[in-house]
Amino acid sequence: MREKATVEAEIAENQRKQRKVNEEYSQREAPLTSKIKPLEEKIAGIEKAKSEIKCPKISPWFAVGAVMTGAFAAANFFYLKWAWQLTVAALAVMAVLLIIRSVFKGKAEKLFSEMKDEKDAEIKAVDDQIYNIRATDPRLIELGRQGLQLDSKISDLKEELKQIKLAEQIGTNNLIIRANQSGAYYCFINSAGKFDSIDRYTIYIKVDGQDRGTVSEPFSIIPLTPGFHSVSIIFDTNVGCTFTLTPDIQFSLKESNQYISLVKPFYDIKTKSFGVDKLVTKDIDEFLNHSNFSRYQFDSYVDSI
Repeated sequence: MREKATVEAEIAENQRKQRKVNEEYSQREAPLTSKIKPLEEKIAGIEKAKSEIKCPKISPWFAVGAVMTGAFAAANFFYLKWAWQLTVAALAVMAVLLIIRSVFKGKAEKLFSEMKDEKDAEIKAVDDQIYNIRATDPRLIELGRQGLQLDSKISDLKEELKQIKLAEQIGTNNLIIRANQSGAYYCFINSAGKFDSIDRYTIYIKVDGQDRGTVSEPFSIIPLTPGFHSVSIIFDTNVGCTFTLTPDIQFSLKESNQYISLVKPFYDIKTKSFGVDKLVTKDIDEFLNHSNFSRYQFDSYVDSI
C-alpha cells in the first residue's frame, strides 16, 4: 500500500492537468457554442418527452374476470356440484381471459419499448451532429478524450486514497464480516423432525478453527496476521438447532483486508441444512453492494469505533 501523501500528490497533479485541459477545451469550443447550444437544448427536450412516456395500461377487467371465473370453477367443483360442463366452461373462459390479457400486455410493453427506442434514436442523431461540429477541430476531440482519461484516473486515485485512510483507521490484515441476521421467516425441520420457523438467528464465527464469537452489528472486524487463514460460519436458530452455514472459506492476507458478506439465508430440505448467498472479496465496494450497506454507513461506523 502506497503512502497517503504520494497518492494525494498524484490526485492534485492530475486535477491540475484536468483544469488545464478543461480550460483549453472551453476556449476551443467557444466559437462553436452558437451551433452546439441549440442542439443540446433539443436533446433536453427529447429527454423530457422520453421521461413522460407511459406504458399503456391494460384493463383490470381481464384479471378480475379470470379470478371470478376461476373462483366459480373451484366453487362448482368442490361445493355447488352443478353440471361438470359449467366447471369446464368456466376454466375455458378463465384461460381465454388470461391469454387475451397476456397478448394485450405484450403489445403494450412492445409499444412502450418502441417509443423509448425512438426517442433514444433521436437523441443519438442529435449527439452525432454535436460530435461532427466538434470534430471540425481535431484538437477538441483529443482534449475530450484526455478529459475522460483524467476523470477515470482521478476516480481510481481517490478510491485508492479511501483505502489508505481506511487502513489508517482499522489497519490491514483484517477479516470483516457482515450478515443479514433478521428478515423474513425461514422454515426448517427441527431436531424433532418437525417443521419449524424463525425470523431471527445468530451467526457464530470460527477463524482457523478457533471460536471468535458472534457477528456484530453492522459488521465484525477481526484482526489477523499476514498469511493464509480459514473461516467457517455457524448458524444457530436459537430454538435448539445449529447448522454449519458455510464450509471453511480459505483466504490470504498481505497488507489487505478480507471482506465476507452473508445475505438471503435459505433452508435446503434435501440436505436439511441452511445455505446462504455469500460473497468473499478483497473489494470493499463489492462487499458493500452485496450486503446492501452504503459507504457512508461503513465510514460512519468505522469513525465511531
